[in-house]
Amino acid sequence: MHARRVLVVLSIILMAGTPAWAQSKPERKGFWASVQFGYGLLDKFSDQEPHNQQDAFALAFNLGGTLNRHVRLGAQINGWLVEAYGLYDPAKGASLSQIFAIAQVYPWSARGVFLKVGAGRAIYTSHDPDEFGSSGWGQTIAVGYDWSVSRRFSLTPAINYSRGSLGHVDNVLVAVQNRRYRVFDFGIAVTYR
Repeated sequence: MHARRVLVVLSIILMAGTPAWAQSKPERKGFWASVQFGYGLLDKFSDQEPHNQQDAFALAFNLGGTLNRHVRLGAQINGWLVEAYGLYDPAKGASLSQIFAIAQVYPWSARGVFLKVGAGRAIYTSHDPDEFGSSGWGQTIAVGYDWSVSRRFSLTPAINYSRGSLGHVDNVLVAVQNRRYRVFDFGIAVTYR
């Protein structure tokens, strides 16, 4: 049910097209890079662990090249802070991160609306001595808008949905099978193009 609501919201935003306040025609060519800050809801669970939904701060770095006016290809490194890392307490800190290959598709060349898809490695890290990290594979889908603020820069708000597997933990202390995650977040990026 949650995934269906996300897809409905993404579809509505994509169909909305270009806002009236966007005046300049977007220019897409060559190298591009962005830094995105955001906030969202992360849900981590497994066959042995119940759903654990919590708010999480999000950070993403993207870079790549432009294939044509409709497609950008690149890489994304992003993550969510589950628990703040303690400077004086090595047992504090947990995060979920992703390393993905991505594609941004611009259905209309004269508008800044895009749909982003990606897939790659997902990694859960925890410093808690009673919890263990793991990794697996994930995917993401997002919808956003490049709003030009200068010739080389744009502000890029986006709604992101990610999900995937975080593998298994199997040792003498604990066995956790089929660890999974889902994240829904909103972010705004500064994009260089």
